[in-house]
Amino acid sequence: MARIPLVTRDNVPEPEKAAYDAFTQGRGGRPNVGPYSLIAHMPEMAQRLEALRTYIRAEESLPQMLQELVMLTVAREMGCAFIWYAHAAAARQAGVRDEIVDRLREQQDLPTLA
Repeated sequence: MARIPLVTRDNVPEPEKAAYDAFTQGRGGRPNVGPYSLIAHMPEMAQRLEALRTYIRAEESLPQMLQELVMLTVAREMGCAFIWYAHAAAARQAGVRDEIVDRLREQQDLPTLA
């Protein structure tokens, strides 16, 4: 059971429902997953954070494979299991070799990367 109750649209004050709706739409209707279950209690901030997240994710100066590799590296360094599990499969799909993902997970030295 969550220590902080999960927010639902019914719990959101009327003036914040539009921001809550925009946030949940951006999250594929799943605001109550991981850290987003907390931020959903502040719909206006959640909506703005989601806009920033999607803007950064759409940044084309870094290939998707490199973005995922960075996320895995930071998740492992910070001991953030939620981010690790949210991105390990995505990293493999983006082209990060299984060996690299496995070595990161085990906190082993990495081979030379291209």
